[in-house]
Amino acid sequence: MLSRIGEYFAHQREEQARKPNHAVISLGHVWVDIMMDVNGVPKAGGFAVSDHTTAAVGGSYRVLQAVSRMGVSSQDRKSGSEECRDRSRMPSSA
Repeated sequence: MLSRIGEYFAHQREEQARKPNHAVISLGHVWVDIMMDVNGVPKAGGFAVSDHTTAAVGGSYRVLQAVSRMGVSSQDRKSGSEECRDRSRMPSSA
């Protein structure tokens, strides 16, 4: 029985070695929107005062976040360099 289990796991390991490792690589931009709460839209030429701000991350960050939630390795590539950062453990909320 134990030899069958060992054979099964050896076969699984060989199968995994033959499968290519897929990853999603993002070349897009990540941006942060700063949302401000105001009491009302000011008249033309006027101004409004915000009493509360909230930052929201968008762009390709959301794509990489969704991909990593599906269990696929994801990376973003900084423009102008060869640095590649693994995003397989991205925070679930931003």
